[in-house]
Amino acid sequence: MDTRSLDVPVLLPAGDECVRCIGRLQEGLMRIKGVEDAAVNNAHNAMHIAYDPNLVTFSRIEGEARRIGAQIQAQIAHATFLLEGLDCPDCARSIERAVGALPGVLWVGANFSAAQVHVEYQRGHVSLDDIMRRIQGHGVSVEILTRDGEAMQSAVVSQIVPAAEGKRAKTAPLAFLRTRTGQTAVGAALAALALLAHLLEGWGDRDPVSRWLWAASILLGGWSTWRAALASLRARAVDMNVLMTLAVLGAVALRDWGEAASVVLLYGVGLSLQNSALDRTRRSIRALMSLTPPTACVRRGSKEEAVPVAQVRLGDTLIVRPGERIPIDGEVTNGASAVNEAPITGESVPVEKSQGAPVYAGTLNGQGALEIRVTRPYRDTVLSRILHSVEEAQAQRAPAEQMIDRFARAYTPIVFWLAVGVAFVPPLMLAGDFWWHFPEWFHRALTLLIVACPCALVVSTPVAIVTALGTASRRGILIKGGAYLEAIGAVKAVVYDKTGTLTQGVLRVEDVVPFGSLTCAEILSLAAAMESRSKHPLALAICQAASNQRATTPYEVTDFTE
Repeated sequence: MDTRSLDVPVLLPAGDECVRCIGRLQEGLMRIKGVEDAAVNNAHNAMHIAYDPNLVTFSRIEGEARRIGAQIQAQIAHATFLLEGLDCPDCARSIERAVGALPGVLWVGANFSAAQVHVEYQRGHVSLDDIMRRIQGHGVSVEILTRDGEAMQSAVVSQIVPAAEGKRAKTAPLAFLRTRTGQTAVGAALAALALLAHLLEGWGDRDPVSRWLWAASILLGGWSTWRAALASLRARAVDMNVLMTLAVLGAVALRDWGEAASVVLLYGVGLSLQNSALDRTRRSIRALMSLTPPTACVRRGSKEEAVPVAQVRLGDTLIVRPGERIPIDGEVTNGASAVNEAPITGESVPVEKSQGAPVYAGTLNGQGALEIRVTRPYRDTVLSRILHSVEEAQAQRAPAEQMIDRFARAYTPIVFWLAVGVAFVPPLMLAGDFWWHFPEWFHRALTLLIVACPCALVVSTPVAIVTALGTASRRGILIKGGAYLEAIGAVKAVVYDKTGTLTQGVLRVEDVVPFGSLTCAEILSLAAAMESRSKHPLALAICQAASNQRATTPYEVTDFTE
């Protein structure tokens, strides 16, 4: 039995991170007579093939793997969409169900925490436009983040989907209302209208005017909720948006304009606070990508040119000057320097690099110039995989979230049908005219809907977890999802690597012990003179100590080499 390896990113260049496509490749290889096993390592970089050389040659296995990989690439596409205006976990689940119902969609995963939807679909059976329209029907704006594994220029869906100019003009205001600025403007207008209506209602003779103001406040503040509720009903689901919509419409039917507007206002304030927390978290995690420069200095032939990182090829030679960030993973071929690898390893003390040493994207070069041979594509760097793991971790629900999710799936329909029963059963059973009793019991049913709506419970748990993950990431701590965050609550003892965690990670001279006749100040003077032209962390610490103790040096260093 022989064992050989195949490069998965070469076989699946646009879907090497898709576990389902890797599984399809594995299944295809396992059907070859003589292949005993096809296992993928944890990093998804290589597939280890165990085969009987008496039954099949490795060259045939490799050829078949390339054929299967090309077939998968030709038939299956992947896309990731960034959503603006995704308000609640229920909305994310509704989008997931609606997109998954499209013919040709093989798999869909909605990540509420990251405000993203990942879709795997069959080419020729469904288009990106179809998927985006289905998502947009839930009252959110769509942008394409990646397609077939390649990062794309983000674009608003109204600019991508072919449409008449008049239709674009109509959708533009709605797209604005779903932006952060638009939501802030809507919130301010909603509060102003509600306050004005409340003041006018007290004057009596201007009651019709106050009703118009209440109506405007309700329509303006509840627009996104109405659209989300309609989309949920189309998907034959009852969520908190449906409950809130029914409660508000019922209050309007009973002419309790103030109560209807108050529900919309309070619900809107809650969503605004939630979205603010989520936006900060999402921005903090996406900001990690800024650690990698957008371009790289590549030497091709005798020329050095700035090339977008997406166009850098394996084997290219990068030139990284002192103080620059390394754009792509590689191996040092020439030069020596100290590289700050804190973004990757957490170790704050720079690591000496010379010929043959590995270097990683996002790390900061020190005082020396480096020539680096690219060993990984930009999508497969260590930093990219860390960020991908963080996003995947966000999508994994913690035990508390899973419990709340199961609870809400059963609880929300129960509340809905219980409210229907409260509205209709007592008037039918009580003696007398049905319509005489109905308004009173209908009002009680609306009260039940509002009080029993699980929005606070359903929203608060995932938002609390996402906010905690984002707060940790802003402080340099990456937690792999809510399950691990929840587990921290049961921890009774913690072991730290102190450098850069409990300490600042900055070297300094703690003490000077002289031997012989020289004093501490004289020793510092000599040492500072020798280190004055170096940028090494130890040299900086010695020079800083000499400066702090005013140990001025009369010495000059010549012919300095580091």
